[in-house]
Amino acid sequence: MFGTRIVATAILWVVSCAAALGADPQLYPGAKTDAWVKGCLAGVKKVPIAADKLLSTSYYVTTDPFDRVVEFYEKLAKPRPVPSETLQKLPNGATAQMTKFFVGGPVSGELVVVQRPAVCMSGAKEVRDVTLIEVHRNKKRPTKK
Repeated sequence: MFGTRIVATAILWVVSCAAALGADPQLYPGAKTDAWVKGCLAGVKKVPIAADKLLSTSYYVTTDPFDRVVEFYEKLAKPRPVPSETLQKLPNGATAQMTKFFVGGPVSGELVVVQRPAVCMSGAKEVRDVTLIEVHRNKKRPTKK
């Protein structure tokens, strides 16, 4: 009986380590992909742009407050100011909150953008009171010398 518990514990440990190695350590815990965001992006990205050849972008949302998500990323990278003229305007005239992070430094090839609320620009402007996390990765990360 005792031996079975040790084996079961060892198996669970190996599985959890494997899952952790496959997980993205730069993703905010609990952030998930969302059908609304995917649908919104499909409406906007009908025409490929040059950046699509260089970057892969993943979108996630969380109901957690903007400040909590920013605090998580501040442990991984220095926040980069976003010029006020580039912030998204909401239909009510207010401005969305946004902070950018170069996780691993500017040459790492990974940019994380945190925004609240999430704004869908396809068709009528839809606004969701969620925190949007955009993870942009360079498809050809620089090689270390």
